[in-house]
Amino acid sequence: MPRKRRPSAAPPKLEPGQLPPEPTLVGTPAELVVGRKNGAMLFVRKVLDGKTTDVKVPEAMMAQVAKSRIDWIDPKFRSFAIPTINRLTFNRGAELYDLERTADGVAPGSKVAWAFVQPASLKGRAADPDAVGSILGRLSSLFPERVLNENPTPDDLKKLALDPSAPRMKVTLGTTDATTKTIAFDFGMDAAEGRSIAFRQVGVPFVVQIPHGLFDGLMTDVLKDPFVFRLDPAKIKTIKIRGWRDVVGGPTPLTYQLTKTPSGWALTAPTGVTIDPAKVTELAAALAQPRIDAFVGAPTAAHHIGIDQFPEVMEFTVESEG
Repeated sequence: MPRKRRPSAAPPKLEPGQLPPEPTLVGTPAELVVGRKNGAMLFVRKVLDGKTTDVKVPEAMMAQVAKSRIDWIDPKFRSFAIPTINRLTFNRGAELYDLERTADGVAPGSKVAWAFVQPASLKGRAADPDAVGSILGRLSSLFPERVLNENPTPDDLKKLALDPSAPRMKVTLGTTDATTKTIAFDFGMDAAEGRSIAFRQVGVPFVVQIPHGLFDGLMTDVLKDPFVFRLDPAKIKTIKIRGWRDVVGGPTPLTYQLTKTPSGWALTAPTGVTIDPAKVTELAAALAQPRIDAFVGAPTAAHHIGIDQFPEVMEFTVESEG
């Protein structure tokens, strides 16, 4: 008859700074005595029940033997599914960044659409879905380099710049999960000569060391959408082009009206001009998602914006479904 396994006792609740009790050894422990080095090997004597056995083992074994208790901890963060995240907030110094997933859910190209809530200067602007997705992906798959403190006290957290009330950086994720409304992470002081940083997930006791790259990205990445707007090229119905004043001369620009018909693109004004529908299709694709090379601030006269003032300006008006 099979023996019933006794249920394991729940781990004791620990106060901050308190370490769990040492494990109880079962059976007769073996003693290992490390001797001299012989090339890349070490002489080791095993003593068990009064009997000795001499062996040679790779020198690399000492690196494992010399590890402290904290080196053997396998930190586990609370996981989350990226599709459930609908809010991302974090601070860059004193400035708060707040981004929310927009109601439409998906932008052209099946990218989740995000928009700025804060800072006020960016409110309502679209955020770069690739940049936001990269941040969420890295948060969901963190691999700590090592544990710095398995159960820190409030003073320990302050020394690591992880004071819960004022960490160096706090990242909070809002979720659609009814059981987990928010997930928060704190970034603290630099470690490993600036290559790494102290990090903790709020609600999880230990503090770990992770590569500095995620923090650097949150501090410096341009999160604004690198496209002026995003349209589905297949839904563009008309394209109006005004310009060529520098070619034809005079105050009045030429105007071309292109319309998408069941048989392809056609020029509806002016008449008597032949167009290449394939090239108009290429133009529509370029106009659907114009990419930004750089953000230059408010327009000035030096930017030459305005077809009536500057003859070299071309003006495009795009009409799309939806």
